[in-house]
Parts: sequence; structure tokens; C-alpha cells
Amino acid sequence: MLKSIVKFAAAFLFLFPLSVLAQTDQAWQLTGFAKPAFNPIMGADSSFTFFCPVKKEMVQWQKADVFNPAAIVRNGKVYILFRAEDIPGTAIGMRTSRIGLAKSKDGIPIQEVTRRIREQTGLGAFTAEEFGWKTIGWVLKNTGIGINFGTTILLGFIVGMAISGQTFYLFTVENLRQFGALKAMGASTFTLAKMILLQAFTVGLTGYGVGVGLATAFGYVTARGGSLPFIETWQLLLLVLVGLLTICTFSALISIVKLAKLEPAIVFR
Repeated sequence: MLKSIVKFAAAFLFLFPLSVLAQTDQAWQLTGFAKPAFNPIMGADSSFTFFCPVKKEMVQWQKADVFNPAAIVRNGKVYILFRAEDIPGTAIGMRTSRIGLAKSKDGIPIQEVTRRIREQTGLGAFTAEEFGWKTIGWVLKNTGIGINFGTTILLGFIVGMAISGQTFYLFTVENLRQFGALKAMGASTFTLAKMILLQAFTVGLTGYGVGVGLATAFGYVTARGGSLPFIETWQLLLLVLVGLLTICTFSALISIVKLAKLEPAIVFR
């Protein structure tokens, strides 16, 4: 009897401090975990069943609880390793824990998720694209960056048209005799106009390719981490190309107007 009392007292003195430590947050512990207030990713679900080879019966293995998750991302999908228990309402030790593996699939659209967050929390929630446009709108509305860049682009467009137009016009004026000779040999104004447009587009596209190539090369040379320090989307490149072709067309039209009034007799002057 005395030995039993001594063993009980020793066990109590050994286990009691451990129980106190277990109930007290320690510096090394990661605390503050809580179940989400809404829209949990996973939960208890009695629809998941499988045939247990030990009990020889179908088991609702996820019916009671789901906890202890660990998530990884592989090949664009999320895999969650978790633990589940089968029989709700029973004491600890009377349930069976099993390990499950869940895999993500295409679910609720991101627009629906942001809408739910706004409705349930009252906070702002945006997709990446929405947030990007919202940021651009704020910058244009509250800073002078938009006006400065817009003015610079407009001046560049006007100066580009002026210089290109002057260059092609001078080229046409210097070669009026040659164009007159072509007219005298039967070339129509439409044919000469196509020649001017071909020259303008050839020069413009060559400059476009060289400019985009040099800008991209400069970006990669000065970039860190292997990515461009600026955005170079296909929409932006297409917009620049359209602007360039517009400048080339306008510049060529100035020369075409001159050729339309050209008389073949200029060859003999």
C-alpha cells in the first residue's frame, strides 16, 4: 500500500508541472490560431466514405472533425494533407484518426470571392487586374504624372510627324525629275504613291524593329532578377506600331500631294 502511494505521489509531482507548462503559452510556441469565421476551405463531411479493411465495413471517416492541415503547391494545384476523425459525440480515444489528402480544383471565380469579401467584411477586395486599374486611376487623378507623360507623348508624336514629313518631302523634291520621267513613261500617280508609301513603311518598320530591340536589350542588361524593369506588353507594342504607321502615312501624303501636281514636262526643264 505504501509503495502504491509513493508511486502515485511521484507520478503526480512529475506530471503536474508538465500539465501546467502545457496550459501556459511558451515563447517558442506558435499561438493565435483560430478557425475562419466564414467560408472554410474544408470541414467535417459525412459524404466521404471508404471500406475499412480492419473493421470490414464502410466508414464515414471524415464525419466528426478535420484538423492538422499541411498544404503544398505542385504543378499549379494545392494539395492538403490533413487528419480526420470518424465518430462525432464520442470521447477522445473512442474515435479513429485517419490521414487524408485533398487536391484543389477549379472552383469559385475570383470575382465572386472578392464580392463575398466586400459583402461580409465591408472591406475593399479586388482582383489583380481591378487593383491595377484602380492604382492607375488614382495616380492619374491625384498626381501630375498622367499630364506630364501625355504631353511628352503628344509632343513626340507631333515632332515625329513633322520631321518625317519634311524628310520625305525633301526626298521627293530632290527627285522630281526622276518621278517626272516615270510619269512620262506612263506611270500613274497611284503607282508613284505606292512607291512613296512603300519607302515610308520600310523606313518606319526598320526603325520600329531597331528601337524595340534596343529598348528590350537595354532593359535586360539593366534588369535584376532576369525580368524587364518596365512593362512591354503586346498591346503597348501594337499601339506604338499603329502610331508609327500613322506618322509614316501622314509623312508620305505630303509627298504624294506634290507628285499628284507633278507634270511630266519637268524632265525637259
